[in-house]
Amino acid sequence: MVCSGRQPHESALRSWLFRNHQSLKGELDDIVQESYLRLLRARTEGPIQCARTYLFGIARYVVKKCIAVLRKHAPHARDGL
Repeated sequence: MVCSGRQPHESALRSWLFRNHQSLKGELDDIVQESYLRLLRARTEGPIQCARTYLFGIARYVVKKCIAVLRKHAPHARDGL
């Protein structure tokens, strides 16, 4: 059996991130990785009813944090983020 290295919902998550946050395209791999890491940590706390919904919620939070960090380090950047 060949492993593709792709996680469930990864393609949909990457597509959503690219469509909605094109200014973060250089950060997409990190956002996806951090989102899955947080999902795995959450699963140790108990069952998750809808992993896809939970994953996308995590990704939205990670995106907000990423934008905040980028704005902090580039205070004169345009609001295109």
